[in-house]
Amino acid sequence: MALNKDRAKMEADIADKFTSAKAAFDRDGLVRAKKGFEAILLLQPEHTASKVYIDRINNRYASLAHESFKLGMDAYAVGDYDKARKYFEKTLTIDENHADSKAQLEKAIDMAKDAELRAREMQRLAGAADAYKAGLAAYQRNDYDVALEKFNEVSQSAHEYEEVGRHLKLTETSLAAVLFEESQVQIDNGQLDRAVEKLKRAKELQPQDEKISKAYDIASRDLVLQNQ
Repeated sequence: MALNKDRAKMEADIADKFTSAKAAFDRDGLVRAKKGFEAILLLQPEHTASKVYIDRINNRYASLAHESFKLGMDAYAVGDYDKARKYFEKTLTIDENHADSKAQLEKAIDMAKDAELRAREMQRLAGAADAYKAGLAAYQRNDYDVALEKFNEVSQSAHEYEEVGRHLKLTETSLAAVLFEESQVQIDNGQLDRAVEKLKRAKELQPQDEKISKAYDIASRDLVLQNQ
């Protein structure tokens, strides 16, 4: 009897924590929501709904960090180093292990202080300036295919220029995200063949992204079953 009471009390406690954590999530209180769901998982490690929300929160954090870093790189590209610094610092408050933001923050601080360093950096890029600018313009209008082409072009001629490499990575991540979202619409519309093509390319761009890899595996399996 006592055991049943303890179990019922724990279930009630979990239910209360879940309601509170979900309410925090719904109003975008991600920090509080994550702590709440993590507290539930300490009590009940197999609590499926909490795991799902933790994944959603982590994806949201990754999206926020990506967007903040993107804005920092955009500001850096046009020479607004103070603004770039603020975005890189914001990125690191979201994801303290964001290696590209750490490196780029140091460069933005140095650039803001040293006009001679800025001149040397521009000279290094001079040979690939047109393609670089075209890549930036394409990226800013969300034309990721063209941006990818241009940044790859610059990377081949100025491979030591770190910002080009980072813009290339940003473009690959952004394009993969677009392809993933388009594939989900196509799956909903029953266009599995097109969805698999989109997911295959997204996987090639972001092979480490488990969400994309899992979606590709499932869509490929469903397509095979559909064609049998």
